[in-house]
Amino acid sequence: MDLITINYTADNKQLSVKQMSYSRAKMPSQRRNAIGFSSPSRSSRSSRSRDRSNSPDSVDRRGRRGGTSLTGVSKKHMRRWPCMICRKDHRLATCDKYKELTTHERLEFVRKLQYCVNCLAVSHTIPFCNSPKTCIKCHKRHHSSLHHLEEFKPLEKPVEKPALLTPPPPPIFRKQVVIPTVRLALVYNGIRRIVRALINPSQPFTTISETIVKQCKLSTTKVDGKSMSTIKIGTVQDLNWMLDVQALITDVLPLRPYPQDLKVSLPFDSLVLADPDFYVSDEVHIVLAADVFPKIIADGLVPHESGDIVAQGSIFGWTLTGIVSV
Repeated sequence: MDLITINYTADNKQLSVKQMSYSRAKMPSQRRNAIGFSSPSRSSRSSRSRDRSNSPDSVDRRGRRGGTSLTGVSKKHMRRWPCMICRKDHRLATCDKYKELTTHERLEFVRKLQYCVNCLAVSHTIPFCNSPKTCIKCHKRHHSSLHHLEEFKPLEKPVEKPALLTPPPPPIFRKQVVIPTVRLALVYNGIRRIVRALINPSQPFTTISETIVKQCKLSTTKVDGKSMSTIKIGTVQDLNWMLDVQALITDVLPLRPYPQDLKVSLPFDSLVLADPDFYVSDEVHIVLAADVFPKIIADGLVPHESGDIVAQGSIFGWTLTGIVSV
């Protein structure tokens, strides 16, 4: 007959298990009677012993760590696992430091140290949890302190949606507005610098870019708290014509009138254009506004045969305005 003896050391908090063999003949009769050898026969005892060892109750009583039976050891002598956060002798759910963590941090901590997600025990994981308790909020198998976490939802593979074919833009948006631009001479300190400008009579005051004011070292003054510069503009063809303009300095300029070069041919072969490269996405440093528009506009208006673009005369040459396909 094999017996198991268990020694418990309080200081080291460890259990030691020894297996000992005793023969029936050598054991005293009183001892044999105490452990149940007196009445049943050997065959019936062996049969009942095998049945007990294979019974569910016997399996449940076995210790989860190492498979050792803890029969005969009182609960107060069983090992208590300290809190893994503060190392104190209390359950994880009652730990103040655990309560201070966010729900996501709690779950990460529980899974990392292999706590049971359902009852927060350290002796087993959730597949082996026999506790009937569940979350008090949703009644699912996780602790209430771990409620409202996306990690408990099954990971679903995102469904790839078929790529949507972008429909072509309507014909009206496949066209580009041609803005009237000119090439003029910016005159300063005896220098004539060719600069691209834009005509916009809907703007009240002529503006000039802060960049070109600094490059040309033009004089500036303050008018009502705004920086102004008196500039001289001329034409590329006529060296004698010049015009003094009070221009407002702005950091909005320079700008590009088109996001990319327009793919168009010259609509008017016989006209001298104010900007021969009107279709190029080049920088504009000056906007000629309503304050100078009457002084720079000239007679003449020539429509194109397509009816979508028109040429208008100016002191700098013919400007183009209208719509072209891109």
